[in-house]
Amino acid sequence: MNNISAQTTTTTMMENQRKLVSHADESWILNDGQNNMYAAILALGDPSKQKLAETTWGQAVAAYQDSVAQLAKLRGVIRDPSAKVRLRAIDASLASYNAFSQQLRRAALAGDAHQAVYIQTVGNLTPSNALPVEFCTLRNAFERRGAQSMADAKSVRSCRASGTSGSV
Repeated sequence: MNNISAQTTTTTMMENQRKLVSHADESWILNDGQNNMYAAILALGDPSKQKLAETTWGQAVAAYQDSVAQLAKLRGVIRDPSAKVRLRAIDASLASYNAFSQQLRRAALAGDAHQAVYIQTVGNLTPSNALPVEFCTLRNAFERRGAQSMADAKSVRSCRASGTSGSV
């Protein structure tokens, strides 16, 4: 019975980790989308859109902070060394992306819409391209491990129900 319980606990843990990484990913996607919107509003050059620009920037910042918070929760529950390595890669790319976000904001505050758009569309290309892959890779690792744990638990239950021990 302990083996089934351990497998079920592992499956639940993997599902929780998958949810945390998915939430962090979704928050970063919102961050990226709002940064893009912010740059587009700036490109309009319409002073009457200043309130919209500020609201959009606030949403981008909040989304980034949520992504960081989800990753902090995830960091607290990861035990697997390879998952920790993947999480460090996400942390580094997210920090790099945020550095570009701060450059975007500085360009906007300086009134340089052209530079703001360049930063958001070209400057941040490396972390923008890395993050979807990194989030997906980590989420898939949790899904594979959870599926394997679930299969192991079913196998143990099946062996117990049929009266076999599973050993040859």
